[in-house]
Amino acid sequence: MITIVASNSLFALAKNHKEDKIMTVKLTNIIKMSNQIADNIGLHLDSDQAVDKVVNHIQLFWAKSMKHDLITYYQNDGNLLNEISQQATIRLVEIERENAK
Repeated sequence: MITIVASNSLFALAKNHKEDKIMTVKLTNIIKMSNQIADNIGLHLDSDQAVDKVVNHIQLFWAKSMKHDLITYYQNDGNLLNEISQQATIRLVEIERENAK
């Protein structure tokens, strides 16, 4: 019985580690995509126009879960986001607050 409990515990630890790794890869991809979008869209625009276009792109094409992950990352750290991505994320937070009213 102790062996079964240990095996179940090890399985649970392995499962949690796998989920953490998947989440890390997912978050890394979200950060990378946000920065790439900001770089490409903002290439010939001033920063306010670039932020507007990035916000619009994210609202149109990203799943709600991706937007949530981006916002959560920004609120907890955000240091890997470039300036346009950070500003766009702030704008997304403001939009979500307005829509929640």
